[in-house]
Amino acid sequence: MFGSEKRATTIFVLCFIVCALCFTPTPPSQEATDAAKIIERYKLMLNRKPKEGSTFDRLYEFYLEGSGLDAMVADYQAAAAAKPDAPNVQLILGHIHKRLGKDIEAIRAY
Repeated sequence: MFGSEKRATTIFVLCFIVCALCFTPTPPSQEATDAAKIIERYKLMLNRKPKEGSTFDRLYEFYLEGSGLDAMVADYQAAAAAKPDAPNVQLILGHIHKRLGKDIEAIRAY
């Protein structure tokens, strides 16, 4: 009788250890780096085809969930200031202002 209890306890402990190792959350620093990489990929895709659509929507959501839309505006304003002749950046900035309801700024960017 004691042998089966010891065996059951051993199995329980092993299952607990395996579950604890499998379901350990990712460290916050790694999550932040992963999110930054994802945002950069979406920015690259959007810069290639700067139209409003799923890529723009997803990037907008990432900023909304993360650092905020003010950071998105600041990032694209900095990119537009760095490359004033880059039409795609200006177009994306126009999309952002349009989505935020800032019509005058959207017209200026477009």
